[in-house]
Formats: sequence, C-alpha cells, structure tokens
Amino acid sequence: LFRSELQPGDAIVLYSDGITEAVDSTMEQFGEGRLVRAVESADGKPAEESRAAILRDLAAFVGATPARDDVTLVVLRVSGNGVLT
Repeated sequence: LFRSELQPGDAIVLYSDGITEAVDSTMEQFGEGRLVRAVESADGKPAEESRAAILRDLAAFVGATPARDDVTLVVLRVSGNGVLT
C-alpha cells in the first residue's frame, strides 16, 4: 500500500498514450519529456487552465497532423482547503 499526503497546489495528471505518442509532420512523437515540460509550465494554474495549457502545447506540436489515437487528459489539483478540483 502506497500512501502519500497531497498538499495544496499539488496536481495529479492522468493521460492516455495518445498524448505521448502523438506525432508531428515528421513523425516525431510528443513524448514524455515534452509532456513533463508542458505540465511543469502549467504548474500553479487551476486544474482546468493547466489542462488547457497542456493541450495547447500538444496542438502546437502536432500542427495539422491528424490524430492516430484518442487523446485523454485529466488534471486534478488540490485546492487551498485540501479539496481536489
């Protein structure tokens, strides 16, 4: 059993492989590194703003390249009173 205490401002990011495996016009994958950088750049924003910012980074990367898989992204953030939003 794993236990961890989440603190106000902490985030949980859940994503499908359709995000990390999304490709640009040269068939380069978005990858985990770009996802981590996108998450880090959205740090401190409310959950919905973080989600939107990460998806904008993904859209800018893939451009007009059609998606080959589903794209699922959930961002949960602990509010100041300890509630997940």
